[in-house]
Amino acid sequence: MTLVPSFNKHQILKAEMLDALRDNPSNFINAFYGNFSDGILSGFDVMIDEQNDMFCIAPGMLKKNDKVYVLEEKTELKAKNGKNIVYLDIQEESVVNGTVYKFLIDNYDQEQDSMFELFRYYKSESSHIKQPKDFNDIAVHSSNTIDYSYSNLSLKFGTTLRTEIFRTYALEILNKEASTSKDLLFAYLSLGESLSIAVIKDYFGLTDLCSNADLIVKMAERLKTCLKKDKTVPESAPAKKNAPNKVELYS
Repeated sequence: MTLVPSFNKHQILKAEMLDALRDNPSNFINAFYGNFSDGILSGFDVMIDEQNDMFCIAPGMLKKNDKVYVLEEKTELKAKNGKNIVYLDIQEESVVNGTVYKFLIDNYDQEQDSMFELFRYYKSESSHIKQPKDFNDIAVHSSNTIDYSYSNLSLKFGTTLRTEIFRTYALEILNKEASTSKDLLFAYLSLGESLSIAVIKDYFGLTDLCSNADLIVKMAERLKTCLKKDKTVPESAPAKKNAPNKVELYS
């Protein structure tokens, strides 16, 4: 039985009504994301102020140890020279009225098993951090570029790469004349953030979902195949309109 409290003028709120007001949203969230694995559920987009080497990390929702957490405020973080891993540390503090959750995002030079990784980067002295400009930056883990490949996106029944990587892959697929209808459908689903574990496995011909690193290799191989086919397309073939410039990365 679920109690849904009603709010009427001059009505006295009873203890059980306040309890329902407190518990129903939490119960709904836990039920909705019950089959999701640990990882980012939404948000945590990263903006970069390149001139000041500052990250601005958007609010987001994630699941960790089967519990859903919501970070409601953006976080600004200064980039540091050298190898850095940006972690979200969730700290719990018991108080009289319940539990207070504190969310701390910071740079670390060593891996932290108890924290959630958002991204990592290697910053050279006097260089500025930037977003990956194409899939090659992602595949080779370019210096002075955000690396999302070690962070996980949460989906039903599994985790996979963050949406930023699928979005970059999708834009390059849409730029290939040799892309198949299946490639295009996968690209549109990626841009719409509508992927599922089943779709990813089917598209890449996987029996079981592989690691993030192996999935990036498969994505790079598919782009390379499309590029080779592109070179066989006659020059008179019509070019796609409103598509990004082709990036000649794979030989």
